[in-house]
Order: sequence, then structure tokens, then C-alpha cells
Amino acid sequence: MAVLNGLEGIEVTICVDGQALHEYNDGEVEVQAGAVGAYQASKTVSKYIEAATGKEFAFKVTVKSPYKMDCPTLSFYCKVDGMVVGGRLLQKTVYKSASGFEMVVNGLEHNLGGFYKRCFIQHFQFAEIKTIKDDAIRINGIGEISVWVFRQSKGRRSGRSGQINNYSFESSLEGEIHEKALKGQSKSHGTSLGTAQPTTPVDYWKTDFLDGKDYPVGIFRFKYRSREALKSLLIIERSPEPEQEQAGANTPGPTPAVNDDDLDADMRRKVEEFKKSLLEAKGASKLKAEDSSQTQTARAKRENTDEGQGRKVNKKPKYKTTIDLTEDDDEENDNSIALDD
Repeated sequence: MAVLNGLEGIEVTICVDGQALHEYNDGEVEVQAGAVGAYQASKTVSKYIEAATGKEFAFKVTVKSPYKMDCPTLSFYCKVDGMVVGGRLLQKTVYKSASGFEMVVNGLEHNLGGFYKRCFIQHFQFAEIKTIKDDAIRINGIGEISVWVFRQSKGRRSGRSGQINNYSFESSLEGEIHEKALKGQSKSHGTSLGTAQPTTPVDYWKTDFLDGKDYPVGIFRFKYRSREALKSLLIIERSPEPEQEQAGANTPGPTPAVNDDDLDADMRRKVEEFKKSLLEAKGASKLKAEDSSQTQTARAKRENTDEGQGRKVNKKPKYKTTIDLTEDDDEENDNSIALDD
């Protein structure tokens, strides 16, 4: 779960099939230019999560002890691919740290209004990006889910309750994406919407930002990518190649030690015979080495004796020979010799 320093007790997760997705640390938090960008970066925690094509996902926010509310209302704005797709409010008057607070946003809600307050929802789904070579479209923000937390004023009922409400969500996957737009990026997935289904309508409240709309108290960011994209980013380890696995399987392990107690009489006899043959071979090798040593010693003594008696030993001087082929015929033939320096 993503937890931000200074907001202990507020936890945000992205869930699939009711289970929180495993999170991987993101060591690089993007910083926008200017004072606002620096402030937002200081209030951001960023994670990577794995996206599986076709899987529905949901935001889950939990508020519990030790967090203490210091404002009348906390607001949670949910964004998908850079667009606000929903939100919830937590009022201080109803918050109890002992029991905590939990909210789930799993799709885009459409309140059609009218007497029956009809409401429909389209669930969020991970969708693989498909590329083409022309008709490029803008994909800023794609591949990212986030929750922005703001301190806000006391809520008051909005006149929009019971009226039409549609959050705008223009999926970047309506069509295909130009391959040049993804050049140098690891983005593999975007978000699409499922079929509209009836859901329980909600009431709407109006609040004001206490610190300004550019100054949230926390930003929880999740970059969603395919498993292969996470491997290419070295976020998760690559699986060993099949050849490597096979080589590892064929590598023989160490030979286990043999216990004499496990041998029968015939096996012990053969072991003793083998030991005896090894010792005999070792002895023969030692004698041969001694004979060779004695022979070399005798040869050295004879050479020393011969030298002492005036035996001539030819020693070749270290030199190189240069033959001059340009001399006249009437001159005496001679070799020009130069010793190596």
C-alpha cells in the first residue's frame, strides 16, 4: 500500500479482483517547473503496479488512526490517465478514528437525474495500447492512476443532487496510438470503460479548497505497466532464459560422501584392492622420479668435470649479421657485423 510521510493513517491501493496489486518502488518522482511543481513533488509518493489486459480495477482509500483530521472535510479526487473520474468526501463530523473510513471507486458514474435518480456505472479496465504508423494522438498522462487529497471547508449539499452528472473521460484508447508517440517510453497500457450497469445514486456536496486547488496535502501516484514493460525498466527481475535453466539443470552436483558402513563385504574388498593399486602406482612413480633425479645429478657432475679438464664449450655470442651486397668486385668481400646493444 502507498503511504505518504506526514499522512500516516491514510492508505491508497489499486485493487483487482478485490485484492491490492503488488507495488514496486518508483525512485523517480517527476517534478514540474516552478514553486507549485516543487511543492507537489514533496507531497507525492509514486509506485509501479502491473497491469493485465482486460482486468477491472478499483481505487481503495482507507483513513484510520493515527491520522487526525485538522479540517472540516477531506476530499479525495481520483484521476485516470490525467483526468478526474470521481471523488469522495470525508467529513470530520462523521469520522471516527477507531472505526476508520474506507471508500472504493471502481468506475465512472453517470447520474441521469429524474424522479428515480437513475445512475449507471462503467467499470475501469486495463487495456493494451495498440500502435499504428499514422494518425497520431496525444497520450499525455496515459498509464497513470492517482489520488489527490485536499483539505476543504465544511460541505453543503449541492443543487446538482438528483440532476444529470457525467464525469468527462476521453479514453486515449479510442482508436490506435501512433508508434512515434510512444518512442522512448515504456507505456504499455491505458484505461477503457466497461459496459454501463445500474448502480446506487449518490448525493453531491459542495466544498471550498482551504489551501488552494494546486496545493494538495498528498498525491498517491501509480504507474501501471505490463509485466514485460516492468522487466524492461528493471523494476522486476527478468526470468532466466530457457537455455540457462536447462544448463543449470544439467550441471552435475557434488558427489556425495561414501560411508564405509553402507558397503557390503564384497564392496569393501574391491575398495581395498583399489587403494592397494593406488599405493603401488604412487610408489613406482616415486622411484622413477628418484632415478631421474640421480641421473640428472650424475650428468651434471660429468659436465662440471669435463669443463674443469679444459673441455671446450662453444658459446654463441649474441649478435646480428648484416651483409653488404653493394660492394665492388675488386674489393675484399667482408661481413659487416654489429653486436646488439
